[in-house]
Amino acid sequence: MFLFHGTEAKLSIVDYNGIKAIRKERIIKNYRIPEIDTFLTKGRIKRESKNLERCRINGCPCPRVYYTDYQQRCIFMEFIENSTSLTDYIKSNNYSLQHLSKMISVAVSAIHLSGVIHGDLTTSNIIVEANSDYEPKIYIIDFGLSFSSSSIEDRAVDLYVLERSLSISLSHICDKMENMFNLVLENYRKIMDDDKNIIKKYQQVKQRGRKKQILG
Repeated sequence: MFLFHGTEAKLSIVDYNGIKAIRKERIIKNYRIPEIDTFLTKGRIKRESKNLERCRINGCPCPRVYYTDYQQRCIFMEFIENSTSLTDYIKSNNYSLQHLSKMISVAVSAIHLSGVIHGDLTTSNIIVEANSDYEPKIYIIDFGLSFSSSSIEDRAVDLYVLERSLSISLSHICDKMENMFNLVLENYRKIMDDDKNIIKKYQQVKQRGRKKQILG
């Protein structure tokens, strides 16, 4: 079943060895020389699947990779049932923002402690699995722009992207957004046992972002 078609990939729900799964296929870039496109795509697929598994093993809630098919330019991964985007979930539920914030901070810190930068940490890439039988659980998805790094600057940029995404997605409930991100940041700092270096760098990145907005 077709799910989504973006500029970089096509997503569909398929049967993988009797298991409901997501098939993510990288789109061919016709403007590239075929050999170069194949080489670059293989590298991206390899990096994405490797980072997904590395982060999952280190405690980040993210989809399990079942199989990587370089020939078909795709990754088969776990399908998360009963899930919705973080933004939609917050809009339609009164679930504790404090608990959601804690889950997000645990997930983001697990990614960073794995030596990985997500690269696109937006609310669209944080989904909530909601089931009436148990508490909601968040998953981080789409590691297509992820890369290996333990740089404080890179980690700070990840946090800034998340803050900006929350600001835009939840602009209609600004007080919730600010409170939620502050909770994420506070928990993240505790988990990372940070001596304020990352938070200080985040503030610098945020300031640069504001200057860009003002100057255009």
